Amino acid sequence: MLLCPVRAEIQLEMKSWRYELPQGRVLCLGERSLIMGILNVTQDSFYSASRILDEKELISKAAKMLEDGADILDAGALSTRPGAARIEAEEERVRIIPALAALRKEFPDAIISADTMKPEIARDAAEAGADIINDVGDDPAMGEVALKTGLPLVVTHCEDLPSSECSDIVGSVMNNLSSRLSALQRQGVKKLIVDPGIGFGKGKHGSYNMKLLKSIGSFRSFGLPILVGHSRKSFLDIEYKGVRIAPEPEDRLPGTLAVSALLASNLVEIIRVHDVLENARAVRTTEAIL
Repeated sequence: MLLCPVRAEIQLEMKSWRYELPQGRVLCLGERSLIMGILNVTQDSFYSASRILDEKELISKAAKMLEDGADILDAGALSTRPGAARIEAEEERVRIIPALAALRKEFPDAIISADTMKPEIARDAAEAGADIINDVGDDPAMGEVALKTGLPLVVTHCEDLPSSECSDIVGSVMNNLSSRLSALQRQGVKKLIVDPGIGFGKGKHGSYNMKLLKSIGSFRSFGLPILVGHSRKSFLDIEYKGVRIAPEPEDRLPGTLAVSALLASNLVEIIRVHDVLENARAVRTTEAIL
């Protein structure tokens, strides 16, 4: 009698990308999951512990992230949480450009990403020392910035989805991304990274985010590296036996680690998080098991 079913080994096919960056730096993707550490140079971030007050704290946090295993530092000055007030370009510029310049001066070999949705800010960020444009908007002009600067561009799904339940959330997100990626590739933009936009425009349907994560392998069809930013977001406020287990961002580290392990098991190239040390350990443990 066969008590335990025979389980076939799952072989995950690895693909790699090599994106050349300024000053001889290189972004190698596909060899393992890279950890991107979040640096919020804003007082409006949904997770209050991530808010950075001044340059001294910025450098201190960045140094700790690099020590803890961050492969990329992602600096942003615009909150994208639901309901956050939009700020003018000049205010965002005053916050983010000096921060990027300070990070580049202090950590000349680090890979630094600029988190923005404004093409003019992305252009200034490149001049200040950014290596990657993490586009959290959908302005078509961002393609021209990526083309002129030669920096890798993260293309994030941020379209507002219908308030009524969508029967094919994965297909809807992929169709939107496919259209945008095709337009960028026709422009000649080659260094692309795709982000399904966990939490962006997904409204109150936490199930949308869960379905996207469950189907993260579907995004392999684009033939591009994948980035996921799920850290401490509200979709992790799930119910267990009628009780909400993570009502506040401060409660969501365990859920974040669970998702990070899932992403690492699917060989996702970049995992964007607030808590670098804990997530790096979870990801490396998952890779060791694989």
